[in-house]
Amino acid sequence: MKSHFSVRNVYGDHMVFQRGKPIRIVGTAPARSSVTATLAGKRFSATADAEANWELSFPAMQAGGPYELVVSSQAGASVTFRDILIGEVWLCSGQSNMEFPVLGNNYFYALRDGQEVAAEAHDDNLRLFHTQHAVSPDGPCEEAPAGCAWKTATSPEAVGPFSAVGYWFGTFLRQKLGDVPVGLIHSSWGGSLIEPWISEKAYEAAGRTKECETVEAVRRLASGDEGVVTELRRQEILVFENWLKKYFGSDPATTADALANWAKPGIDLSSWTQGPLPGLLGSKNVGVCWYRHEVEVPAAWAGRQMTLHVDAINDCDETFFDGEKIGSTSYNVPQYWAAPRDYAIPGKFAVPGRHVIAVRVMNHFMEGGITGKVWLSSEESADPIILNEGSWAEKREFAADIRKIGVRPTVPGNELYPRESQQTPTTLYNAMIHPFTVLNVRGFIWYQGCSNTGAPEDYAKLQPLMIDCWRQAWGHPEAAFIITQLSAFQRHSPESRLPDDFWKDLEPEEFGYQKLREVQDAMLAYPNTGVAVTIDIGDHSDIHPHNKKDVAFRLAQEAERICYGNTGITAGPRYHAKVIEGDHIRLSFTKVGGGHVAKGGAIGPHSFAIAGADGKFVWAEAKIEGNAVVVWSPEVLHPTEVRYAWAMFPPQANLYNAEGFPMYPFRTDAPR
Repeated sequence: MKSHFSVRNVYGDHMVFQRGKPIRIVGTAPARSSVTATLAGKRFSATADAEANWELSFPAMQAGGPYELVVSSQAGASVTFRDILIGEVWLCSGQSNMEFPVLGNNYFYALRDGQEVAAEAHDDNLRLFHTQHAVSPDGPCEEAPAGCAWKTATSPEAVGPFSAVGYWFGTFLRQKLGDVPVGLIHSSWGGSLIEPWISEKAYEAAGRTKECETVEAVRRLASGDEGVVTELRRQEILVFENWLKKYFGSDPATTADALANWAKPGIDLSSWTQGPLPGLLGSKNVGVCWYRHEVEVPAAWAGRQMTLHVDAINDCDETFFDGEKIGSTSYNVPQYWAAPRDYAIPGKFAVPGRHVIAVRVMNHFMEGGITGKVWLSSEESADPIILNEGSWAEKREFAADIRKIGVRPTVPGNELYPRESQQTPTTLYNAMIHPFTVLNVRGFIWYQGCSNTGAPEDYAKLQPLMIDCWRQAWGHPEAAFIITQLSAFQRHSPESRLPDDFWKDLEPEEFGYQKLREVQDAMLAYPNTGVAVTIDIGDHSDIHPHNKKDVAFRLAQEAERICYGNTGITAGPRYHAKVIEGDHIRLSFTKVGGGHVAKGGAIGPHSFAIAGADGKFVWAEAKIEGNAVVVWSPEVLHPTEVRYAWAMFPPQANLYNAEGFPMYPFRTDAPR
């Protein structure tokens, strides 16, 4: 039972309350004791209930401040919050592209001009609350994660770690709203699915039994229920092994050849890349790559037990000595991607002379490879042979296409993983969203979806479920919800980039990215929703494009349309209808504004694709005619359907309206 006096930790110095809505103050105090609060000359009281919770409310106020909020208990304890403003409050959430900071130590994960942006921050009327990562699989939390506080956007210390999209969004709103303060709550987790951001109550109301059963099973893990542990592990292993079947099926012929020959001594290495560790790049992509190195066993080691040591291999491996397998590490080893390897070498190989070490590296997620020190040791010898130096040979067995096989699923091997994982349904809503529901907000900006591209059909159910969930949790069914549509992207390899013309030989394709963008577009059918199109500012080799300012500007424009009376054009042309005219198709659009514009002159190649009744799409030509776009191809004499920017990375999706907003990606053959 709570028995002490407190105010929730989402309140603090420098905070912003939402103008035009009641101001709720919530906390704890001894049961049935009174609590009094004063704000802007008004005074209200409340009595703690039998569970020691209390809540009081001030009437809605207009923008202004600064004010002091003083909250006092019946026993005489009090807390004072200073420099409080009344203005506009928005919550910024999602995964890594929302979490992407203004300033950071990673060149690929911070604004390129982050130091300058953070140093120039000077707006005392922009206030920031940066939420730390936390999970709560057992239910909603009353308090925000520890270590969080409201800060003024006037120093690099406040602005640097904050969401770059969020910061620029707030900056644009401040420019629009003049003297009205803006408060931003940032609460994101890189790589997170949408499922953990939705409440258990919402899943129950929607009849989503799968998520509800998972939540219940994860709760039972805390009590050590062996039956739950066993079943969860069985399910994880099944899912993971099914994924591995697809993974290892990427190039069966090359895999068979590799397993039969690539570890043997004396093979032809002319097609292999040569270089030192860790400079080789073959394992930077999801897939399998082999590494070979020759080592000279000294005469003094003859007949002695030798061991091969590797600090870590990311992720799994099979390791060979003179063509014979001496060890392996698979997914059944906890944290296998960082586990050290110590493989004993059979005594028959303790023969002076040249020997071959071959390592088959299986990278399951993002970038991998042989990391750290590699060395050979022998009993009774204090001088190991360091193997990092010198030339290694590298050859890729296959690069897996995650668009076809999906992203690596939950890793088996840790029985408590679901309790610790940010991917468990409800856990991020409980820990990182629910604590803020005591604060009224104007709306939400959301930048997420990459992690759900493997199941766009289910995302079409989950995204509206989350929108309704948050609106109901805040008690504001009219709250704005603005989505950042997925940017153009092909493969995450920022340190070993694709050539800029990689797309020239690609045929029209259909993967989860395009369909998930379509789902995001469809959310415009819901009241008070917006979509910021970012198809034109992606990066083919970096899933984290660095142009966050334009993303934020487009989000802010949609916020102005929904909340602040902007009746102009705030987004790009959106497909409306088609008319087949012989061997051409004429397309009409809404939100054309001042007319279509093809940046750079002509419409970019590989922007449009066209198909006939057979459904086979080919690249098409297109031209602007007034407010319409006409599309055709000499290969399709009787066209029926058209697609625009329908690729993971459409290379030159360069259609805009005169107001500068990009056209929404679309397909005319979308299900209705």
